[in-house]
This record gives sequence, structure tokens and C-alpha cells, in this order.
Amino acid sequence: MRLHVEGEEFENVYVFVADALRFDYVPERARERGEVVKTAASGTASPTSFATMVTGRYPPQHGVYDFSCRLDDSIPTLYDAFDGVSVPSTIGGNVGGVLGTGVDSGEGSVSDAEPPFVFVERNLLTHAAYGELFQWDDAEFDSHEEYWNARKNDREGMLSDYERGARMAFEVFEERLDTLEDRGLLDDTLAIFTADHGDLLGEYGLVAHGLLSCPELVYVPTVFANDRVTARGEFVAQVDFFPTAASVFGEAEDYADELPGYDLLAGAPDHRLVYNRLKRRARDKFSAWDASGGHVFQRDSPVDRCSGGGER
Repeated sequence: MRLHVEGEEFENVYVFVADALRFDYVPERARERGEVVKTAASGTASPTSFATMVTGRYPPQHGVYDFSCRLDDSIPTLYDAFDGVSVPSTIGGNVGGVLGTGVDSGEGSVSDAEPPFVFVERNLLTHAAYGELFQWDDAEFDSHEEYWNARKNDREGMLSDYERGARMAFEVFEERLDTLEDRGLLDDTLAIFTADHGDLLGEYGLVAHGLLSCPELVYVPTVFANDRVTARGEFVAQVDFFPTAASVFGEAEDYADELPGYDLLAGAPDHRLVYNRLKRRARDKFSAWDASGGHVFQRDSPVDRCSGGGER
């Protein structure tokens, strides 16, 4: 997999992360915008996956497995690794607490970004109960509890909500691109639409993530949405985002020997194994994935697998 770029090198990096969007539910509009590249997540819940995306490291290297963890300050991230690069906003909320950026951060906008910049945005429209569901103009529900009470026996309705959330998330992403274009910055920005992990929508009797290691949770979409970029290949990993950003900012060589991922501007093999780790509550398993599937290695006991819970 390699990103072929026409014209000048990029100056900025913008990453839009749709929370819990699985590969097989990417909206059609995303396919029209660019090649949808299958991507292997390093975790099946937000803390692990976001830590991998912002550090370029696998879970055993960054040590983040759930919301009780905090990323070590000594590990370089997209927010502090590159000299002279502005960070107009950082991830806030519970993920911000894990990454050390703070729960009250995340108020910035691409409207405020001054080049060169790196901007990572998290969007919850695809997270159960499908993010801002009750903020839509025609919302039917006033609370998560009311939503789940209505949808617990209506899988078709839930799937329709999820698909709608996916479409709306990509619409928000395109609004961000329009803002960058209006400011004359889009051509200079490597714009990435992706997800932190997938979701279970009734498969295996579950509506959850962070509970199993399976294709529905590991495989997410990535779209490189700039007219100057052509994605030539079929498979990437979340560990590739940091080294690719390092390449944009001219610092790829500084991290080449310590990171497991690839600079996608230089190229990565399509045939590779990507590591995924689930370690939370009583569950402990690691798995290896390529573009066609994966193998899960259980480190917990059968009793442990029947206990604990995931995130709905």
C-alpha cells in the first residue's frame, strides 16, 4: 500500500476519527470520495486504538488498554513530537483523560488551524446510541435509555440508525474539508477519514465493542480524501498514521527504527500481519490480522470469557 501524491508535498495532517465505524458500513459517499482502504485497528475500544493512532505504537508498547490507563508522558505523540507544528485542538473527554490531553480539551476547529498543523478529531455519530442521535432535528428519543428500550427488539431500526450515523459522520468530515478548501489549505493537507474500531450490531448476540476480537471490531475504513492522493493498495494499520505524519513533517527518519508501522508515503506491504490486543476486566487476548482475516490467541480462561462486560 502506497500513497501516490501529485504535486508538492503536504504541509498539514488532518485525521477525522468516526468512533465505532466498521469497515463494512462505510457510507457510499466515502467510496465516491476516494479508495476505501481496509485498516486493522490495534484495539477494539477507544483508549487502545487512539493511543496507537497518536503514538504509532502497539498496545504493549504504549500500555493503554482501557479508560483507567494513562499514556506515559515520555512517549512522543502527534501532539508533541514535531518541531514547529501547531496543534489547534486535542482529543478531549474520556479519551483525552487517557491520552493526557485533558478531559476539557477538544474545543478547537479546523477554522483556527494555522499551518503547519496536525489535527485529530473524534466524532461520536456512529457510537451507540449513535452519537448525537437525540440532537438531530427529527430525533425520536430524549435519552440513551429511551433509545435502547425502543430498539432492543428492533435490529432493523438499529441498523438503519447506524447507517444514518455513518452517513452523517462523513458529511461532517466533508464540511471540515470545505472549511479547509475555503481557507486555501486543503491542497496542502493530508486529510484522513478513519475509525478507532468497529462495532457489533447483533452479531454473536451482542451490541457492543471492547468485548471480543473479531472482524466486525478490528476492521475499519480509511479514506485519504485529497484529490492529489491516490491510495495504491488494499491494507493499512493504525500504527501507520504516526510515521506517515512524521514523513509529512520531515521527521520520518527520527522514528524509523523505533516504530512498527510504515510511512505510507514511502509504501507498506499489503501482505503483512497487524497486532491487536484486548486486555480489560477479566479478558486478555491478542490477535494477528491481515487483509483476509486473523487468528486470536486466548490468554484468559473459559471462565474469564464468560465474565466481565463490554461497551454498548
